[in-house]
Amino acid sequence: MVLLLLILFVMIVVACTATGRQREKQSEPEHYIKAPTYGETKAQLFNLAVENILRTKHGESFLSWRYREDRGEIKSHHTTNAVVVTLKNGTSLNEELITTEVLSSIGFGVSPEEKPEDAPEEQPQDVNPVEEWISSHAGDITTKVEKSLANNYISIIYPVESGYLSLIDDIAKLLNDRTPYEVLVENEKLKINFESLLVYEE
Repeated sequence: MVLLLLILFVMIVVACTATGRQREKQSEPEHYIKAPTYGETKAQLFNLAVENILRTKHGESFLSWRYREDRGEIKSHHTTNAVVVTLKNGTSLNEELITTEVLSSIGFGVSPEEKPEDAPEEQPQDVNPVEEWISSHAGDITTKVEKSLANNYISIIYPVESGYLSLIDDIAKLLNDRTPYEVLVENEKLKINFESLLVYEE
């Protein structure tokens, strides 16, 4: 009987202790720390980079700075950012900071998605048809010249497509300027002479 009462007493003590701990746990306030988003982190880094650039530039005379106008939270989406710098002597200076230089100072590049919104779009450059023809045929010309040299030939005749015949003189001139060959136009074809590349035994 005594043993039974003792076991019952222990069970009551354990139950009371567990209930008390549960109440204490429920009464404790829960603290949550909200992790900053990527955009917030990048904005903070951008602001720190701006301040570092301005402190480096103005040295001991630097006091504070601010953006000249509110252009949204993500300043890195603009080509430049205007700031007002206040010096310790009370002077205020207006300055323009280039965004790519600020980003480079903290190791960020400008990805295509983050291209500054007011940056001019690149215009496609016109392709020079003479350059285009030479780029397309340079490898083939070199191969034919090497094979001909191996057989002791001193020149080859190379055809030009009908669409480029009006440019054949320009093609010949550019090949003369860029290669060791002597290039002439004969019967609407290129005569490429490479005798100077032959090694004659004395």
